[in-house]
Amino acid sequence: MKFGLDTRKKMTGANLSVYIFQITSLLPALYIVAASGYGALFTQRGPAGFLCSLGFCGIPRAQALGLSILYRAFSSEAAVCFALLIISLIVGFAGNRLLRAKEKTAFTVRVVYTALIGADLIFRLLPLSFNGAFGFAPSACAFALRLLCLALVTADIVVYKKNSDIYT
Repeated sequence: MKFGLDTRKKMTGANLSVYIFQITSLLPALYIVAASGYGALFTQRGPAGFLCSLGFCGIPRAQALGLSILYRAFSSEAAVCFALLIISLIVGFAGNRLLRAKEKTAFTVRVVYTALIGADLIFRLLPLSFNGAFGFAPSACAFALRLLCLALVTADIVVYKKNSDIYT
């Protein structure tokens, strides 16, 4: 792994952040699929339920609210599952393409990504009812995960600005 923008063969902090987002998006989808075959998962508290809660807490709040609207409109866990998978796939393809684009584009994408993660973190701290829907432990772990993503993307920006005189 190498921080910055000019790495073609190594993973950057922003790339790792996109992978973390994708993995976090897959956790609730895996739980929904597993629980459809084994209904006792819904009645038990355990690692599977915690990972699902962590997944729902770890996705951006705007995405979680959109999934909530989708579920209320269709009353279908399958729709939520497919939406999670489609969003994860789109973010993976678009993120990979944009983060490996020309320097100016890659830098701008990282700045916007940093702003979006920062806004999401602030939104998580607001005392709204849905921010505590899954409990304190998954929410705290998800906040720390999003903070890690912010640090990874910020490290890319800092290293690039230190090594380049274009944006100084």
